[in-house]
Amino acid sequence: TAWFETCLVGELLGEDATRDEFVHPWTIFSFEEQPEQSLIVYGTRRDQAAQQEAAALLQREIGRRFSNATLPIKADHEVTDDELRSHHLLLVGRPAGNSQTAAVVDRLPVRWGDNSFSVRGETYIDPSAAVICAGSNPRNERFSVVVFAGLGAEATWHVVQHFDAQDDPPPQVLVGPARGPFLKFRLRGDRP
Repeated sequence: TAWFETCLVGELLGEDATRDEFVHPWTIFSFEEQPEQSLIVYGTRRDQAAQQEAAALLQREIGRRFSNATLPIKADHEVTDDELRSHHLLLVGRPAGNSQTAAVVDRLPVRWGDNSFSVRGETYIDPSAAVICAGSNPRNERFSVVVFAGLGAEATWHVVQHFDAQDDPPPQVLVGPARGPFLKFRLRGDRP
């Protein structure tokens, strides 16, 4: 199975990737099992107003789907170390715009550039491209991190509206290219 998992990791992240780069195969929906231990964090480095609005939109979307649950929202500079260790984190904004996303990039199945991201060897540079991806929380691997990020402010705003909990199996990565359908990827079928 190690060879099989290495092949899948390589297919997802690229040929130079290793199994150690992706410890827990969290999905973009893992936080939904513990909404009371989930926190939305929006970025303030770039496009703050758009990211804050996208975070509020994500909060409403989750509330609509889950019996009016209201997840708390904080700015990336307001969240405490204790909150970062004790929650599933829903991070709104790419690393250039959200300091908390920048802190977890090594745990994500996506590679980031200043104005791009890469998944499975394909690089996206269009400002309307966006991604949702999941990884483990580096402060406490019992919790997940889910990043909602567009290469432009409008793409970030749109991507929080395009994840469907009906996917089976649930994906770890959802890519919204500039044109065309969303692409969905999963490393393997189990999760913690």
